Amino acid sequence: MISLAANACFVAHDDWPEAMPVATFDAFLAGCEADSRATLKRFALFCAQGSGQARGLARQLQAAPGALSPALLRVLGELDTRQALGAFDGPQLHLFAEQDGLVPQAVAGRVLCSQVLAGACHAFPVESPGLVAQAMLALRGRADA
Repeated sequence: MISLAANACFVAHDDWPEAMPVATFDAFLAGCEADSRATLKRFALFCAQGSGQARGLARQLQAAPGALSPALLRVLGELDTRQALGAFDGPQLHLFAEQDGLVPQAVAGRVLCSQVLAGACHAFPVESPGLVAQAMLALRGRADA
């Protein structure tokens, strides 16, 4: 299993504070429901924060079909994969970004087999697919060993 810039909980809980605060999530969802296009623009800029090519990357993210919707946000708001992650007994790698404004680096310390990519932003899978491919191949090599 490989996760990319993903948090086990999108929204913070008392026992998982390393996530988006509930009030921030609620405001984000309300903004998406009121004006999804404007909210997507702000979200894309946030995802590209820390990139050397932030503006171009943000435009690329905005152009992705179905990139942000109230329905998707509601699912993310309920998402809690902590138990599933703890129960999974196969090889796993969780990649995080040093410059990520959405998923705090502190999450890396809460999950097994994590790696923080230096200088990377939240959208590193789009910006640097080669890094992701290398990580997948390395995990495959460990699984085959």
